[in-house]
Amino acid sequence: MKPIRKNISRLLEETVLRLNEEICDFEFTKKERAYLNEVLERKVVHKKEFILKAGECEEYIYFIESGGFRYWTISPSGKEITFWLAFDLEFTYSYFSLNSYEASKFNIQAVTDSIVWRIEKKNINISHNNSANFNLLTRSILEDILKRKIKREVELLSSTPKERYSELLRHEKKVHLLIASKDIASYLGIAHQTLCRIRKRIPPTE
Repeated sequence: MKPIRKNISRLLEETVLRLNEEICDFEFTKKERAYLNEVLERKVVHKKEFILKAGECEEYIYFIESGGFRYWTISPSGKEITFWLAFDLEFTYSYFSLNSYEASKFNIQAVTDSIVWRIEKKNINISHNNSANFNLLTRSILEDILKRKIKREVELLSSTPKERYSELLRHEKKVHLLIASKDIASYLGIAHQTLCRIRKRIPPTE
């Protein structure tokens, strides 16, 4: 596992800048950093451990310092369907469950030993209402997830399986080491046999 980076405030500042190319400078105030240190909890999540199970209500937003998670649900035929992946320096949570107080319809499970920082919903609301910087942070989270969601849907409709696999490797080059091939195939919306043929033509980078 990668070493823990304790300066979470700086890590979040860098994330806001990465997600907002039009912003040249972003820095929390001393008071905001103190608040983040108070409300953010660092947590180690082991491989195959769930941070959310179907039927539970989401209570946190998680920031992934290192590691990876897959979102999955069960189809009517009883098959596991992986529909979302999240890796280093990305946020992970069930948006609809967090905001609607409804039980989640899917699971979020670690695919490798991971380090996350989590903040409770009540503290999210307090920070959002009292700080322009926190407001920008939460807006950046939502916009990033929306952009990635739209991009993924367009890829599923317009890209070939080979192109989708290449894009996944570009996003996370070691995905083949973290996630079972059947789950990668499910995420790409292709048969496992198709993925095997593609891998022969595009060997993953170790």
